[in-house]
Amino acid sequence: MDDPLIAAAMRFGIPTHTSAGPGHGPAGAHIWASWPRPRMDIAHDALDEVIERDPTAGVTPAGHSNLWRAYAAGWSYEGEFVDAVASLALHVSAGSRSGRGGSRTAAGTR
Repeated sequence: MDDPLIAAAMRFGIPTHTSAGPGHGPAGAHIWASWPRPRMDIAHDALDEVIERDPTAGVTPAGHSNLWRAYAAGWSYEGEFVDAVASLALHVSAGSRSGRGGSRTAAGTR
């Protein structure tokens, strides 16, 4: 999967789409409408899950315009809010899945 936010959402079981219905169409068939949730909403839900699983994790303004620092014990990443949360969520979920808590500083940090 190319989108880190969607990959992180899937790991945490966070819905990426919203739907409405059922309605009744021709021949009594149900009509459902489905559309992607706003990325910011997905990021906030992912951040809530991350903080619940890892009390050392968080996101804070990095002091630069539109840059945020995502962090967990021994690990950090700087980027736009959605990217920072996605990287943090993937980091925390990788530690949870492997059963180890080891961390390192992410490549591309400032």
